[in-house]
This record gives sequence, C-alpha cells and structure tokens, in this order.
Amino acid sequence: MSLQIISTTLGIVATNSYLIADTTTQRAVLIDPVDEPETLLKLATDNGYTIALVLATHAHFDHVLASKAVVEVTGAPFRIHAEAAPYLTNLPETGLRFVGERFPEAATPASHIADNEVIELDSIKLQALYTPGHAPGHLRFYMQDRN
Repeated sequence: MSLQIISTTLGIVATNSYLIADTTTQRAVLIDPVDEPETLLKLATDNGYTIALVLATHAHFDHVLASKAVVEVTGAPFRIHAEAAPYLTNLPETGLRFVGERFPEAATPASHIADNEVIELDSIKLQALYTPGHAPGHLRFYMQDRN
C-alpha cells in the first residue's frame, strides 16, 4: 500500500484542504474542499490523481465552498455528518455576511457519515470520529495505519 497525502492552504481565510491518494489506483479522497475549485482539481490532475470521494469535516463555509464545483467536475460523491448537512443550505447567504456577496451553493451530500464509520477508497482507510464543539456534526478523520 502506498499513499500520498498532499495538504494545501487556500481561500479567503487560509483553510487547509487535504488530498489523500492511493498511488497504485491513482484515486483520491479530497477532504474539506475549500474555495478555489480549479486549484484543487489542478492539484489532483497535476499529480496524476482522480478525485473519487469528497468529504467535509464540517459545514463552515471555508470548508465546503468548492464542494459543488468539484463534485460537478469529478462526479465524486460528497459526504458529511448528518448534523452538519442542514447548514449547507445557508451557504449562499453566509457570503453576504462575510464578504458582501453570495457564496456558491454547496454540494448535496450523497450520504451522511456516522461516528466511527470507516470510509474506504482502495487502500485509503479513514475512521470518522465525531467531535462536536467547533461546529455541529464536526468530524475528524483518523488513519490508523499512519497514526
């Protein structure tokens, strides 16, 4: 098993986004699709990867702004915790408060992520850990084989 983890900081509030790729299958998980979808898509393609799954740790705007654009281009399913999902519908109006213009819509979740669920994509295994406090339905993703 060979994985590559690429972290990038983007956006209006400098938020981290993570691309975790199986270097054998060339398929990747994108965690927290911050804004700048073109940059995130280019990061994947420049490294030879196809985004096959999009996850969000929570629904704050700086973690989901590119979700819909990335999902539309890749066809990858978007997943988030059920408690966070209702907050996605307010994303366009949130932009009015923060930057004075509407943000793009968020992707519609294909399904919800449960606490302790192990999300697998090829050799990538991420355990979802429910950690509310920062935001409703907040999750962390733990890779046991990488500690």
